[in-house]
Amino acid sequence: MPHDFYRKERPSVFEDRFSVPSTSAPFYGLKTAVVFEAKNFTGEKRFSVTVAGAKRMLIATVAGDGFFLLIKSQAKDVKPHVNFAMTDANMHDTLKSLPRTEQANSILYQVAKKLCVDHATSSKSSPLISGCIVNNFAKSSAYDGFKLHLKLKHRQPFENPFASGNEKEYFLIGRVTDGDCKSINFYGRTNESKNHIVRSPGSRIPDPKCL
Repeated sequence: MPHDFYRKERPSVFEDRFSVPSTSAPFYGLKTAVVFEAKNFTGEKRFSVTVAGAKRMLIATVAGDGFFLLIKSQAKDVKPHVNFAMTDANMHDTLKSLPRTEQANSILYQVAKKLCVDHATSSKSSPLISGCIVNNFAKSSAYDGFKLHLKLKHRQPFENPFASGNEKEYFLIGRVTDGDCKSINFYGRTNESKNHIVRSPGSRIPDPKCL
């Protein structure tokens, strides 16, 4: 079952990644395979967490094709050093299902919590992409941007339990490409009301007639 992901993209980023209809290409299209990308997609996020009373110094980097995080120890971290991967699904299960009594001793939970909490402070240093799983664009009309709706083939956005305010925030790791999507819809800029399929020549997004 496809998962929905809604995000309002900054105008400068939208213009870099998306093309508007023209005589030669009468549809909204992708200029490359990339739909969304975390601001810290190519960098390292260095941070610390406390697990079972011990402070751990860690590094998170986006790995693979951009859909999982590699968590490793910094050079001065206490032993045993850690080296593991976290996917969208890992993050979802850890934050949603781990019993409260086990959270303080779980490095998976403490890492997931730290990344979620820090994103609200500075998305510039974050390896996560924020959005919603329902259409809440009407509630964010004061913030200028281009409204996009993805139906994801397999990836599952995970909720940020530590978000401030009433609106629920969801994340995806690293990067979203056209290959992750069953469909992409463009709803216009800020207060506009549009609904256009986004595709481009060579894209893995199918022709609208085939959806």
